[in-house]
Amino acid sequence: MHKLLIQSDRPQENNASRALDFFLDKDAAGFYEWHDWSPEKGLERLVFRLSKNPKYLQGHLERIYFCFQKQLDAPLYGALVDLLIVLNKSGDALSRRMIVGCRSRLTDTQFQALENYLESKHSSGTPLPFNRYSVFADGMLSTNALMHVTGNGNDKKYDPLTVARDYIEVSQLDEAAQVLEQAILEQPEWAELHTELLSLYRSTGDGPKFSRMYAELLGKQIILPPGWEQLKAFLVD
Repeated sequence: MHKLLIQSDRPQENNASRALDFFLDKDAAGFYEWHDWSPEKGLERLVFRLSKNPKYLQGHLERIYFCFQKQLDAPLYGALVDLLIVLNKSGDALSRRMIVGCRSRLTDTQFQALENYLESKHSSGTPLPFNRYSVFADGMLSTNALMHVTGNGNDKKYDPLTVARDYIEVSQLDEAAQVLEQAILEQPEWAELHTELLSLYRSTGDGPKFSRMYAELLGKQIILPPGWEQLKAFLVD
């Protein structure tokens, strides 16, 4: 898993306003393919990819990163609006970090509009102003229904791996971990569940949660993949 690391609220020597430094594995993002493209062409590619998979969270962060670095201020606001639309007032901490981090490239009106939208998370009365660069504003895409039907029919099989990945896409990492942990306890032979959960533990650095699950699995005498011991050395030992 390639992570976009964000450092916000960093003091600037010549500017009291807050800025955002982005550090991204550009090769993983595919930027190496278009180093000589114009900013407009690069943005077009990012937007096209998101239009095919609106819930691809890393794609939204890459788009924001690209607009910020290329000083595309109007497209940056549109990218932030689309992130908020897709998150649908979940992922509050991530949304605030992105908005505050991009503050130096937003107008006062834009910044206040985004802040007001987040503050109204318990109310549907505050609209989210958008511009022509927001590709999801027209239909106000909603992703709050992360529901997967369970049942006895062959076409309605519950897939915990898919559920967990959906949660991860909208930055609901605690919910994703809970789904994976429960699924592993019920189906410990499913290797992909272990891989996904270990990746989540590693990316969040959650040693206590890892230790609790590790102890529970050992207590049930479940044979663990080697990745558990490797991550234990990284997080605990």
